[in-house]
This record gives sequence, C-alpha cells and structure tokens, in this order.
Amino acid sequence: MTQLATVDWIIVLGFLVLVTIVGFALSRAASGGLNDYFLGGNKIPWWVLGISTSTSNFDMSGTMIIVAAVFGLGYKGFLVELRGGVGLSLAFLMVFLAKWLRRSRVMTSAEWMKLRFGTDRQGRAAHLLSAIANIVLSLGMIIYFCTGAGKFLTHFLPFSELTCTTVMVTIGLLYTLMSGLYGVVFTDVVQMILLSFTALYITVVAFGMVPDVTLPAHFLELNLENPVGPGALRLASQAGWQPILEM
Repeated sequence: MTQLATVDWIIVLGFLVLVTIVGFALSRAASGGLNDYFLGGNKIPWWVLGISTSTSNFDMSGTMIIVAAVFGLGYKGFLVELRGGVGLSLAFLMVFLAKWLRRSRVMTSAEWMKLRFGTDRQGRAAHLLSAIANIVLSLGMIIYFCTGAGKFLTHFLPFSELTCTTVMVTIGLLYTLMSGLYGVVFTDVVQMILLSFTALYITVVAFGMVPDVTLPAHFLELNLENPVGPGALRLASQAGWQPILEM
C-alpha cells in the first residue's frame, strides 16, 4: 500500500467536508419540485453543465482502461480511446442531441421517446424499452465506476476494495440525495478544477523525467495505410515493459 502524504489527506478531507456543506446549502434550492431536483430548474448555465459532463467522463476506471490500452497496444491504444471514447460521442451529443434535449423540457430519455414517437402503441413501446435500457446501462456503469475506484483506492487506504467502494458510494449518495442535480454539478466543477491542475502537474513532472529505458518494440508503430488490418494492433509483450515497471 502506498502511503498518502499529509497534504494529500488535507485535500481529500477538505473536499469531503466541502461536498457535505454544499449538499446542505443547496438542498433548499433543490426542494422546489421535481424539476428543480432533477433538472436544476433548467437554470444551470450550459457551460457549467458541460464541465459537469466532462468530469463524469474523467474517471479512474476510464483512466485505467486507457493505460491498459496503451500498455497492450502502444501509441495506437491512446488513439483508439481518443477516437471512440471522446471524439465520436461528444460530437454526436453536441450536434444532434444537446439542443433538442434542452428545448424539449423532458426529464428523462424515456420521456424523450414519448415526445419523439408519440403516445400511441409504438411510442409507449419505445418509452418502455428506453427505460429498461437505461436501467441496465446505469447499473453497468455504476459497477464499472465502483470497481475501478475500489481497486485504485485500496492502494492508498488501509481498507478492502469493498470498503473503499462502499464509503465512496455512500458519500456520493448523501450529497446527491440532499441537493439533487445542483449538488452533482457543483461537485463536478470542483472535481474538474482539481483534476485539471493534477493532470497538468503530472504532465510537467513526467516530461521533466528522462528515464534511461527503451520503450517496448512496436510501441510507436502506426501504419496509417492499414490501421486495422491483420497485424495492425500488435500487442506489446510483458517483457518489453519490465525495465520500466521495475524503475
């Protein structure tokens, strides 16, 4: 287990206290009705919602998957994630969905189906299927996030993966129940500020390091004429990474 420094504990505990205070402070704003609780009364600025959405995709599980892709595929692994995990999804949301969903005043994607296809038999079927699909996908995403966070936190805290996950979910559940979307968005903005500064700091430190090691064979290999053909996604061997892992 890696020991956290005193400043790390101060940041973590300070953030938890801030989240709790914000949850209580915003509970009144979220108590005006379902629209205020789930949609922030449609008063939250678009750029704040954008930051919140970005933070939701800036998670430990996703970072672990990206590292695994780079570990196995080299530089190509990062390009795969940059294309499929960022570019495509954000482009479709921005161009085709964001403005429609904002103007529709619906609360869920299932309601959007009724608005889009009507309230007849086909519209109700689309509404039901959307609700079921969202429940299944939400459960999968919760498991995905919790598993990654538990595996990460157990390296820094003297607790099991299950305990770390339970504590994290409990804290998130408390401020979400208290303040609804207001609390979620505010904490996401604070998290994005912390994550951005952390990412910049790590980047500067990483580029300042010049390790006397050789990257695995084929790490920087990129065949633009045959990007997905036979042999294009060549896996790096464990032995190729061993000198770096032992540093």
